[in-house]
Amino acid sequence: MIAIPDPHNNKNLTRREFIISSGLAIGSFTITGGLCQACSLFGNKEKQENLAIEFIGPEGYFPFYKNIFKRIKKVSLYYKTLEEALFTESNAAIVLTPIAQKASVILVLLEMGKDILTPFPLATDYIEFDAIQKQCNMMNCRLAMLDPIRYTETVKSIRKFISDNHAGKIHSVDILVDPDYHESNYYPYIEGFCGIGTSFVRLISYILGRNPISLTTKDFEAVNLLKSDKKVSLELDFNGITVSYKKEYTEQEWTIMISGKKTDLVFDSTGQVKASIETDTFHNLKQQDEYKADAFTKNIQDFIVSIRNRKEPEVNTQDGMAGIALNLAAVMSARTGSSVKMIMDHYGKCEDERWVKTSKVY
Repeated sequence: MIAIPDPHNNKNLTRREFIISSGLAIGSFTITGGLCQACSLFGNKEKQENLAIEFIGPEGYFPFYKNIFKRIKKVSLYYKTLEEALFTESNAAIVLTPIAQKASVILVLLEMGKDILTPFPLATDYIEFDAIQKQCNMMNCRLAMLDPIRYTETVKSIRKFISDNHAGKIHSVDILVDPDYHESNYYPYIEGFCGIGTSFVRLISYILGRNPISLTTKDFEAVNLLKSDKKVSLELDFNGITVSYKKEYTEQEWTIMISGKKTDLVFDSTGQVKASIETDTFHNLKQQDEYKADAFTKNIQDFIVSIRNRKEPEVNTQDGMAGIALNLAAVMSARTGSSVKMIMDHYGKCEDERWVKTSKVY
């Protein structure tokens, strides 16, 4: 098994402390006392009643987000080019630029003190991530990942169902995604070798409350870090739970099957859940169209709360780094034909104890 070096040694950090420390040892980088002084200088951002947010990305995607923002009070969304954004005093930006440009765009906006919302992947490697995390810390900015499926009522219900042990011990998870599926109405095709798989693997981490400890890439045709492989298959070890991700033509856009000792759960892109035992837990879930719009609204609302209260968003830079780790490990496995150990020593441990309490204002 090939191991990616682990930059983190302290296993007992709070979530905010862990996020601040994440730039400590990626590559040869260190955070100095000067950064801590900078954090204190920028640490008192005033709460503003009315927020202005810029949309930086393909103009064709702007109308969807504009409609979502109509659901949110005291927040305005404006379409801007990057050049225009450099001369405006907005609170935050939604960044939908290509992966090859994303890190540089985000760094410029962070330097201006803007909070950021962006889809996976956050960056191409740990060096870019380190620069982004340091700039977030220095400017006391919040960075949230655009990952709406995480905010659906369906996912929240399944997570609680499993956490309450109604499914019993989980044995395996199978993720099937249509090769042609991507959220074309909402954001551009997710780049990086794992493509949309990045979001689904992070989703399983959230549902199970643990992270993968190793990964094997299977059935690949090409290895290109920046370009998604439409036929890539992954097998991940979530510390004893086998999770497989495959691109297959299915009836729905995607389907996830969770096998437990007490019951099996199946849910898909319609937002509906089927259990192999009788349960009222998943009755009255919303249908697909409303379910998607609600998920995006909740994702953006969480970002707005993080701006107003200066707390960490639920899906943040650590999810971004985990997505980078997934892409890099998948490429390494594809090139070597070997299983690859995932980065970070807390992977495979119960992340609930340290990570899920996001309501605290830091």
